[in-house]
Amino acid sequence: MFGVPQTKRLKTNHVAMECMVTTRSRHLQSVVGAVPDELWIKILGYLNTVDISMVGATCRRLNKLSQDPSLWRKLKFDTANIVANLWAVECVIDRAVKATEMRLTNKKNKEIDGMILALLIVKAKETLKVLVLSPEIKLGCEAVGKFGCLSKLEVLDFSFEKICIMGVKVIATLKGLRELKIPSFLTTKRDSEFRYLFNELKNLVKVDMRSVSITSGTFTTLTRNNSNLETLNLNIKDSHNISLGDLVQKCPNLKSLNIGIRRMSDEGINDLVHAKKLQCLELSWLSQLTDRTLQNIAKNCVQLRELNLICCEGVKDEGIRAIAQNCPNLERLFLWGCDALTQKVIEELVMACKKLTGLLLPKFVGIETKHFKKKLRKNRPKLAVI
Repeated sequence: MFGVPQTKRLKTNHVAMECMVTTRSRHLQSVVGAVPDELWIKILGYLNTVDISMVGATCRRLNKLSQDPSLWRKLKFDTANIVANLWAVECVIDRAVKATEMRLTNKKNKEIDGMILALLIVKAKETLKVLVLSPEIKLGCEAVGKFGCLSKLEVLDFSFEKICIMGVKVIATLKGLRELKIPSFLTTKRDSEFRYLFNELKNLVKVDMRSVSITSGTFTTLTRNNSNLETLNLNIKDSHNISLGDLVQKCPNLKSLNIGIRRMSDEGINDLVHAKKLQCLELSWLSQLTDRTLQNIAKNCVQLRELNLICCEGVKDEGIRAIAQNCPNLERLFLWGCDALTQKVIEELVMACKKLTGLLLPKFVGIETKHFKKKLRKNRPKLAVI
């Protein structure tokens, strides 16, 4: 049409654009080239496996650096990714010739053949030291049977729910185990299996199986064969039959103790004064605990960082005052149910224990708890008072 101006098109200078892109690429190459290999590997070490792979796709040099075995020591896979691309996961594990840690999760509860997971795990048998499977992953005896070749394994965290005595016997061959965590809910019907296991494993330092019920006999087998124990988190059905004095004597390096004690004489509890290295102690629901014994524990276990005294009705002001005076590193204290305590001793505790970050208060008679909590937080803003 005449009289109508034509639309002006943007004239692109292709030469200038090409020059700009080339300049930027060269600048990026010069930056990448200026950083030495050792520094790049250190930077990449802060990334997860996915991010390392993405950085490796940017240029040839970073691709080569991203394949350094030191970057693939800690591996983490979800079963959904394994199902979606098993070949790629196998390639990653094959590349990780120095892998020391492997963690498997099942966030979407995807069904997967346990044997597939077991075969992936044993690919790293030459170097693997830490193996953690989320509680949703329950391997059977056939899959666990492959674990016998994991001779360098030191840390094992997985469910025993689906394995029988044959699977337990395979685990018992892993003589280098130092840490064992079992998240399964198991009754004392499996007690004989664990007694066998603890009779074979003799290098354990940490045992965490709070949801597994065992007997005092199995507990005795564990402590008799593992004198280097530092952490015990157990559920002993007949805990009143055990001797804390024997425990402390057999395991002098004990740092964390939670064995579900509910019935024990005050004299028996007092044997804990010999556990000089204790940092975490659980004594909840021990109505037999007297204020005098708590004072003795506080004066001897001066490294305490966490103490659980929930529903210890015999605890009074002098016991808490002894903790305030002797345990400067205390970080968490649980006092719910210790209703004989006064507001004054709590204030003394908060002032003395500068590292205290968590405090579960009892119900104070005749005191507005809400206002008291507010007062404590005013003096210690970072203190979580519940």
